[in-house]
Amino acid sequence: MKNYTLVFFLLTQFVFYAQENDNRWYSTADLELIVPSKVEYDYSINNVGSSVELDTKIALGVLYTLNYTLFRKFSVGAVTGIQSQYGPDFFMFKLGANLKYFFVDENNVYVYLQDAHNFSFDKEKFKEGNNFRIGIGFPVLKRDGFNINTNVFYEQNYLDLHGSRPLVFGLENPSVIYFNSIGISLGAQF
Repeated sequence: MKNYTLVFFLLTQFVFYAQENDNRWYSTADLELIVPSKVEYDYSINNVGSSVELDTKIALGVLYTLNYTLFRKFSVGAVTGIQSQYGPDFFMFKLGANLKYFFVDENNVYVYLQDAHNFSFDKEKFKEGNNFRIGIGFPVLKRDGFNINTNVFYEQNYLDLHGSRPLVFGLENPSVIYFNSIGISLGAQF
């Protein structure tokens, strides 16, 4: 009975909010600077698995989201973007979803989760992967019709390297690589 009551409550909140607010759709566009804190490369030589931590450089990205506000403080959205990781060099296209919780309303501080699939432009470097991100965002400038926001986040990129070129020794069979990173982005919400 509790589950039915909760579902009924959520549906009524959704319906009442939808009737009050006609501007439920909004977009964001961000430029990102990402600094890996740990990069772990898994590989095998003669069917013996091993891993090594790699030195790496920054990553740069561009991200666009299209979001729908379900309730005053909660939105879901579609995510697309590109990210270029330097040292080792990977260039990827992202497609996924995000969830945002706003502490006051959609023009103020929020926390978010993002999960996106990484697609490769060069299958010899990696086949596919996944990007998971958790972060907090806040407006630094508010204007009618748009906000300038800054996000601080932690993310993990997982890339499947099976069948790709070796990264370190030249004779290993690559398996996967994990990038654990922190990042900052600056963008507009409109």
